[in-house]
Amino acid sequence: MHHPNRLWTVPFALLCSAVLVLVGCASGGGASSSAPTAPPPHIDLTDPSTMPAQVTLPLTRRGNYLFAPSHVNGRATGDMLIDTGSTLTLIDTGTANRLQLPIVGEGETLGIAGRANFEFRSAESVTLAGVGVDHTRLAALSMRKLAGGGNLALGGIAGFTAFAGHPFTLDFPNQTLTVYRRDAFTPPPGAERHDLLSFHGLPAVVATLGGGQDVLLIIDSGANNAISLPDYCANWPRILATRASSAGQSHGVGGAIDTHQGWLRRVQVFGLQLDGVPVTFEPQPTGFISNRYVIGRIGTLALAAFQLTFDLRNRSVWITFHPEAEE
Repeated sequence: MHHPNRLWTVPFALLCSAVLVLVGCASGGGASSSAPTAPPPHIDLTDPSTMPAQVTLPLTRRGNYLFAPSHVNGRATGDMLIDTGSTLTLIDTGTANRLQLPIVGEGETLGIAGRANFEFRSAESVTLAGVGVDHTRLAALSMRKLAGGGNLALGGIAGFTAFAGHPFTLDFPNQTLTVYRRDAFTPPPGAERHDLLSFHGLPAVVATLGGGQDVLLIIDSGANNAISLPDYCANWPRILATRASSAGQSHGVGGAIDTHQGWLRRVQVFGLQLDGVPVTFEPQPTGFISNRYVIGRIGTLALAAFQLTFDLRNRSVWITFHPEAEE
């Protein structure tokens, strides 16, 4: 049942209790000569004339991430990570070379571990779960390096801008992504609106920590954590339930960085008060600076109980919360 304008208080452990964590790898990340072909897309997000009122892409959960099967030029290219923390659609460099995708430019991207250079490649078509997305500028990077060389195989990454030209819903509990034709869009029934900000083209919301500090959190479905903040925030008064002590690493564009973990006393975000939230403190990337806010991220461990509907043009994100206690 939906209660508008109510501040829920939710222990973070309860929020996580409904999250199914699977151990395993994404399906293969590269194209091969024997890979099956796919028919040309009948629905293309870059061509409004092909768009129905809405189209829903079935996703697959692996670990805490959501994936969609991809085809490039009709060839199966593995599963792409749905990553609202990226402004690029990325393809593995090896796949781009095997498919002989032409180089159409160069670029530089900024990630948690710094900057990385890449080539833009162009394809005749790119589909996710059978739906066409922009195929003219694919950033070619090593997916194995992005995954830290671990057991999470990536066929590529579908960034926020692949869908943000339309209102769209990323539904973690139901593992779907629904894109709406703008003239047919209405917010999901019972969803509550919050202001959506943009930071370097990425979706973000204002959150308040336990000490009263406001921060800007990038909504990052490609981040395998709950909340991440710059490492100097660990010294802020009254935000931690326990001292940041355990060490780890995060992997992303630019390589790996050393991190420290702790627990926040509380975070107010999306109209909810979350108590006892895991936090990762990490070095602040160059360029992740705002005159008004400290920049952090809210990742999949916190997003897994949410249905989020993004309407970037109208600066709105519509939230439906699905905690286990409400089922």
